[in-house]
Amino acid sequence: MNIHEYQAKEILKRYGISVPDGAAVTEPGAARAAAQRIGGDFWAVKAQVHAGARGKSGGVKLARSLDEVANLAKSMLGSRLVTEQTGAAGIQVERVYVEAGYPVDRELFFSIVIDRSTAQLTALASPRGGAEVEHLAVALPESMLSQVLPLTAGIPTAASNALATHLELTSAQAETFNKVLDGAHRAFLDLDASLLEINPLAVTADGALQCLDIKMGFDDNGLYRQPDISELRDPNEEPDRLEREAHGFNFTQLNGDIGCLVTGAGLALATIDLLKLHGGEPANFLDLPPVATRPHVAAAFRQILGNPAVRTVAVNAVGGGFCHCDTIAEGLITASRDTAITVPLIIRFTGTSKNHAIVLLNNSGLAFHEAHDLDELASLAVAAARGGRQWQR
Repeated sequence: MNIHEYQAKEILKRYGISVPDGAAVTEPGAARAAAQRIGGDFWAVKAQVHAGARGKSGGVKLARSLDEVANLAKSMLGSRLVTEQTGAAGIQVERVYVEAGYPVDRELFFSIVIDRSTAQLTALASPRGGAEVEHLAVALPESMLSQVLPLTAGIPTAASNALATHLELTSAQAETFNKVLDGAHRAFLDLDASLLEINPLAVTADGALQCLDIKMGFDDNGLYRQPDISELRDPNEEPDRLEREAHGFNFTQLNGDIGCLVTGAGLALATIDLLKLHGGEPANFLDLPPVATRPHVAAAFRQILGNPAVRTVAVNAVGGGFCHCDTIAEGLITASRDTAITVPLIIRFTGTSKNHAIVLLNNSGLAFHEAHDLDELASLAVAAARGGRQWQR
């Protein structure tokens, strides 16, 4: 579960981390009043959506008068912000965050994550922060330093010194950074976080450190221990979550154009790998549970078709356990009755009730192309996504 920037800053304030004064508002007049209360020479007006790269897409702007604050808030509120992480549909801006502006000398990057390759809690730091940090980390891997952190409170001096040195901080700045590191570490452990990122951690013109943007995510499996965190969930940012939870499938949006409906997480990952191997780009990860029923399948299929970027759908189903191939077929047919299917449908069935499932689909009138193995499924799906006369419906 992700939360908004303003919520993350409120949390870190409770852990002794200093953040710029700010307020989240939902209308232009309140934005102006917030800026007036905050005071100063200029302010940042930030769209509050669960996506990065907001600044490059017009979701973070500076205002140098109270009227400009109100006008920027008016232009953002109700608009749809499209960034590298939202997809073409974007996310509607329901609130903006107005905070004190600071002249920035340097932008740094700091994060605490769980390193899946080592199963260790890890701090990452780079003296080259800002919107391009991910690209810089690839181009200049030596710019990103990692340090393993303990799973209990208290950070070894060697680790904190290494991070501060890598960030090229003065002794005074390093002292402030150690407070940020300690507070972020304690918050991460206390709240079952899965990500805590401060980018930029800025060195201001007067040499101070400021946490100008903060992103936090939490482990869904730990939310039962975190009722206060659960209350921070914004349903407007995850409109499909309730349906996904009600129907028991795991879904992650990706940036491609081939929808994937697959039985089982391992098979779903293998399907994605095969699509990539054939030159395609998957639009999602979707894992149907072994006890999926027809409504589960129909809801999952509608979820995939709701993405306007999808140009074809690949169904990879292994019948077994409680979920047989005919159940998958019935779910597809059910969804097709209330959802227009305007893209090619490539289906590979194997296992229990495979033949019955194909008969059901043929009798339903639902247009589809059958693949007989994994390789054929991937090649047909990629060809369909690229288009061509043979795929026109």
